[in-house]
Amino acid sequence: GALFFNAQPTRADGWLAEMTTPYNRIVITERTSEKKIRSLWTSPFGPQCEMVIDTNGDAEETVLDDTYFKAHDLVVAHMFEKGPGTALFLGGCVAVFPRYLARLFPDMQATVVEIDPGMTQAAREYFGFQDTTFPNLKFKYEDARVFANKNRDLFDFVDLDAFGAEGRVPFHLMTAEMFKELARSVKDNGILIVNTHGSYEGPGILYA
Repeated sequence: GALFFNAQPTRADGWLAEMTTPYNRIVITERTSEKKIRSLWTSPFGPQCEMVIDTNGDAEETVLDDTYFKAHDLVVAHMFEKGPGTALFLGGCVAVFPRYLARLFPDMQATVVEIDPGMTQAAREYFGFQDTTFPNLKFKYEDARVFANKNRDLFDFVDLDAFGAEGRVPFHLMTAEMFKELARSVKDNGILIVNTHGSYEGPGILYA
C-alpha cells in the first residue's frame, strides 16, 4: 500500500490541480526539462496524456511530445497526403491528437468519443482547449463500445486510444466483436490505429 500511494503524483512533482469527475479522480501536474510539459493523471501508473506548454502558459496544439503520437503522425502523413477527410477518435483525454490534426487539416471532420465529460472540462481549464477554435471536432460522451456498436458512419482514419484508471485498455474494447464493429467503421482505403501500451517485442508484448 505504501509503495502504491508513494507512486502517485505529489505536490513536489509539480502538482497544479485536482478534479473529481463522474468517472475519474484527475490530477494535473507540470514539469520542466528541455520543455514545459503539462500532464493529466487518473492513476499512479503514468499520465493519460500530456501537452507542451509555451512561455505564455498556453498549450502548443501543433507540437507532439509523446513518442506514440509522433508515430501516429507518421502513419497519417504516409497514408493521407492532404490529411484524412474524416476521423474517429475513441478515447479523448484532452484531445491532444485530434487538436493537432485539426490544426494541420482544418477541412477534416472528426468525432471524438470520450466516456468522461470531465476530460474535456480539464482540457478547457488546464490545456487551453477552446471549443470555438475547433468547429470540425464533434464530441460524444459515451462508452467507445456502445458508440461502435451503433455507428453507421465511415471514417478514413480511426484511432482507438482508450485506457482505464488501471493503465490498461478496457477488456470490452479489445474483443473480436469490438474489432468487427471497428472494421465496419473504416473505409476500404482507410486505416485503424490502436494504442495498446505494450512493447513491440520482448516480455512486455505479453501485456499489450
